[in-house]
Amino acid sequence: MQRAFIILFLLLLGAVPAFAQVPQTVQRNQREAEADCRSAGGRPSILPAFQAQLDLNGDGQPDYVQDYTGLDCQGAASFFCGSAGCPLVIFLSPAYRAEGLGHSQSWTVDRTRTPPAMVLSLHGSSCGRAGADSCEVRLAWNGREMARIGAGAPAPRVASPAPIRPAPAPGGETKSGTPAANAPPPAASPPGSTWQVRQGGDGRSIAVVAGPGVVSAFTVMCHQGVPVAALALRARPPAGPVTLSFAGRGGRASVPLAPGGGNVWMADLRNSAVPGLLAGNDSSLELRINGGLQGRLPLQGSTRAVRDALQGCLAF
Repeated sequence: MQRAFIILFLLLLGAVPAFAQVPQTVQRNQREAEADCRSAGGRPSILPAFQAQLDLNGDGQPDYVQDYTGLDCQGAASFFCGSAGCPLVIFLSPAYRAEGLGHSQSWTVDRTRTPPAMVLSLHGSSCGRAGADSCEVRLAWNGREMARIGAGAPAPRVASPAPIRPAPAPGGETKSGTPAANAPPPAASPPGSTWQVRQGGDGRSIAVVAGPGVVSAFTVMCHQGVPVAALALRARPPAGPVTLSFAGRGGRASVPLAPGGGNVWMADLRNSAVPGLLAGNDSSLELRINGGLQGRLPLQGSTRAVRDALQGCLAF
């Protein structure tokens, strides 16, 4: 009883950080990460390395960094992390909105400058190099956002998506049910932040937009009467099942991803709520891969683009 009283007293004085003082969005992201681990068949355990508190934007208020290296998902260890590292999410005051920085192999803080800089070690593919040739990226507050600084690391290469060549499974389909015949490339050139409709080699409409985090391009199309999404990724996901998830005011939806060849991963959108979210009224959607927040997928121009691309294979 005496020990409990002392702990409560210290909490009231602020001498011991209380979990209740952490912003709700930060707490919620941790709970969702633990839930994602359980959904993959794992047992989550939060280690001290999972969350760091520091002032990144120089306003005197605490900011938070969540590093999924510190989430021990026993029984599904590769669900979040792989050769590209682990998801990294930051929450900046005063809004404390979750911002995914993609996967990072490690990170440190450079306190020799004000505000301090985050120094990220990334998979080589994030910098246009071979995967094993890791690179260093520095991020610092520029008055609006955490942006890259310095000339030591090249800007990430936005790769032109390769033609989709799903590995055939028995019955002529991929394991996800996507038709096995070659589909057109998601885009011939790097997309922008506004959804566009482009024409595939066979004249079909393809909706495309630039993605957040490790997603360089996100496309939606009809293929042999099946609505599909194709993602061009800058880094290969960890081994095992890969799940793509969205969240917005209109709801949440998840869909499994299957390898489509090269850096392309595909999702079968039949019987999925994903098309409705993409064509909904949100301005953007939170996008996660295996629970790791990659950032927000912009939806400017998405309603018309997605409906045009899927009008021949999906009514919604």
